[in-house]
Amino acid sequence: MEEEDPDEISSEQWQNNSLLLLLLKVLKLFLQDACWVVISAYFEEKGLVRQQLDSFDEFIQMNVQSIVEDAPTVELQAEMQHFFGDIENPTKFLLKFGQIYLSKPTHWEKDGTPTPMMPNEVRRGFLAFIITHYFLHSF
Repeated sequence: MEEEDPDEISSEQWQNNSLLLLLLKVLKLFLQDACWVVISAYFEEKGLVRQQLDSFDEFIQMNVQSIVEDAPTVELQAEMQHFFGDIENPTKFLLKFGQIYLSKPTHWEKDGTPTPMMPNEVRRGFLAFIITHYFLHSF
């Protein structure tokens, strides 16, 4: 009986490996196609504009607050003041922003009248949205 070399690959192993490689290639192509089917279906249902609007809404509703919460405390301290020879220790404030509130986009007319602003007005007039924001803060 002839002893087999452990480093030598038999023709049956070559065939199995070739079949395995072929299956992997087919699976890869299938997965790539499946991904594009899912992506295409998403954009077909939602559209590119809806995806952008949803992304913006998520940013405004979730991320802006998160950015504010992650911001470090701001330290405010006036310069030292001299009054009649005495040196006054300056007051120091630590400012930490909390909950934010955003107003709806508004266009201010020349006479000062506020009117709501819609995206189509911004696009037509080459304008930018300006949103008033309010912060709750603590000292």
